[in-house]
Amino acid sequence: MPPSSSPVAEEGDSTRRAATVGQLEHIGAMAAAMIQPGQIVGLGSGRAAHAFVRMLGRRCAETKISLTAVATSQVEGRLTSALTAAAPAVSMTATMPEESETRRQYLQIDAVGPDDGKPTKVQISYDRLHALAARGAVHIHEAAHVVPYVLQRPTAIFEGLRQDEDEDRRGVGWRCYCAIPEHSYRPDGTAAPPYPGQVYLVFVNQDGVAYNWRWEKGDPATPALPINHATRFKERRL
Repeated sequence: MPPSSSPVAEEGDSTRRAATVGQLEHIGAMAAAMIQPGQIVGLGSGRAAHAFVRMLGRRCAETKISLTAVATSQVEGRLTSALTAAAPAVSMTATMPEESETRRQYLQIDAVGPDDGKPTKVQISYDRLHALAARGAVHIHEAAHVVPYVLQRPTAIFEGLRQDEDEDRRGVGWRCYCAIPEHSYRPDGTAAPPYPGQVYLVFVNQDGVAYNWRWEKGDPATPALPINHATRFKERRL
């Protein structure tokens, strides 16, 4: 059974505690690895966001990639200034209006929308990354590499969840992205081939927040889709 098959930890559960310096570095590295060249980055705020900025600046400096940092608040304005100082290749855009505190607690990553494959954004909370950092390397690497892969290269996007275990415990689930990623990850974080007969699912709620992701058994007739997909979801959008 893949080590990530259980649901990812929820914000506010028993794993939610003050992050250590090492955990913050894991969070920052995980978030930085999700960002692609030229992408608009919502930095967020708080200690995890500062760790993200440090690691993103290091990645920019080492790989010479060019990113665009968007300040959505006074806090993020200071962070983008720090990021620019750490990595001069980062370009700046005009400051946007102040966003709510809740929204600034999320990292935004690119995803394919279900309407003709148009691009959209999916958010992952820093609290979720914090919880995953405490659970080990396999969860860190899946969040950093597998989740963005599935969101950006889905085999299918389903909408409307019919199983209670698929729903968001804090609200209403909405969509499920499915794909067979290029890699799985061992407990020590090293890359390995995808699990035979398994497909990776990422669940996104109506607010555009990815709240769960895991390996599941694939349909024998269509391996890149989950088993019982015809009855598990209300409709296929892509």
